[in-house]
Amino acid sequence: AERDGGQSTSASAEMGQETDSSGRIIRHYTADGVLLPLKNPEVAMEKCNSHANAQARRRLALVLVGLPARGKTFTSQKLTRYLRWMGFTTKHFNVGSYRRKVSGAAVGAGFFDAGNSDAAQARELAAKLCMEDMLRWMEGGGQVGIYDATNTTRKRREWLAEMARGRCKLIFIETISNDPRLITQNIKEKVEHSSDYKGVPLDEATADFKRRIKEYERVYEPVGTESSPTRPGGKGSYIKLIDIASGSGHMQINRIQGYLPGRIVSFLVNTTLHRCPIYITRHGESTDNALGRMGGDASLSAGGDEFARNLAAYIKSLPPNLRPQSVWISMLKRSAETAKYLHDIPKVVWRQLNEIDMGVCDGMTYSEIKAAMPAEFEMRAKDKLRFRYSRGESYLDVIQRLESLIIELERQQQPVLIVAHQVALGPVVYCDAVSYHGLLQSTMIYCNLQYSTMIYCGLQCSTMIYCNLQYSTMIYCNLQYSTMIYCDLQ
Repeated sequence: AERDGGQSTSASAEMGQETDSSGRIIRHYTADGVLLPLKNPEVAMEKCNSHANAQARRRLALVLVGLPARGKTFTSQKLTRYLRWMGFTTKHFNVGSYRRKVSGAAVGAGFFDAGNSDAAQARELAAKLCMEDMLRWMEGGGQVGIYDATNTTRKRREWLAEMARGRCKLIFIETISNDPRLITQNIKEKVEHSSDYKGVPLDEATADFKRRIKEYERVYEPVGTESSPTRPGGKGSYIKLIDIASGSGHMQINRIQGYLPGRIVSFLVNTTLHRCPIYITRHGESTDNALGRMGGDASLSAGGDEFARNLAAYIKSLPPNLRPQSVWISMLKRSAETAKYLHDIPKVVWRQLNEIDMGVCDGMTYSEIKAAMPAEFEMRAKDKLRFRYSRGESYLDVIQRLESLIIELERQQQPVLIVAHQVALGPVVYCDAVSYHGLLQSTMIYCNLQYSTMIYCGLQCSTMIYCNLQYSTMIYCNLQYSTMIYCDLQ
């Protein structure tokens, strides 16, 4: 190749050399064009490779596998919500959306016939565009990319793994369902809401979608079929979810290592598709609240006790199928006393639901904190999410201790009422809204729930909590007294 000044270049796949007209080496560079020192270029090259590999290891691609109507998109959305809640920059990439841009939405089952060469090229182009976008997004700062597609053949998965080689770590997540009732339900929801069948009669759309599934079944090769005596589970990293959503299945994992993959396994094993209403309320006003004092463990004021009675009356007025079967409370008096009139509903005490520990500031008003500790007051105002009270907690500490509660909430198959505190409830409300509005983790601190307030979340397939808030750029619920938000998720 020609360079400036007529100088010639000879390059290997790893390191190139530039020479002058006499053949003297004047510089070394990597394949990406990064200049290396003349002295000990191999050492510098090794450091560059080591840094690139470390960067790639910090990026994770989760590639879904499975037949249509097996819950791949549902699983992708749940993972996106959970990982964003944990603070990881996560994005969901759906190959179907790319396919509609390439070929349009109005395609029949024949488009997915493996023998249809033109359609196969279009599908491959959509898959490639989606994967390239995801890899570029991760290289631009994204941490976890979720690649949502069928990926039913070994050839397709090997091709994806090759694209990701050296750029990110890759884990396949295969969803398998053998429950006819669940598959039928998924097909119905798919044809009712997919743009592929807009304006198509339900019976006709259902028949076409079932033919599409048959086309995929003809070429389907489950993950792990490339196993050998030396590698019983195969050489790749994968998670197989076998009838997990129906509540009677099991999970298989292969070559899963590290903190984040371990957390993903723990989360997925607790997923469920059951519809589960969840009621969330802040405790009634306490005597300390009435005085503007933070923290403490005071009892309810007269107004707080009135709210507790009204809450019990409301819960008892609900139809039996919507009535909470358990009440989750914190260890503090104001939470327990708010639920005390719900005599016939079991109480579950969670330390994780306690109010933030304000340390040396416990029991003080904000004006007292500002006067006594102006530096700390200013630090908190600048970074509320990370500020930790002396001998107390930060919001990040609260988020961390709530993780086990969020996972337990995912497992619920019956209605639950949560009676807790503003700081503890903020991350719970945030857990779903973040996936719809792309909110940053720091926005969960702006969930300003007033006393005598309840949020009702009618959850479809345990999709957690989605509030259609007026200000979509952050969660800021400045709810008035005796107010209820009703959120019915489809």
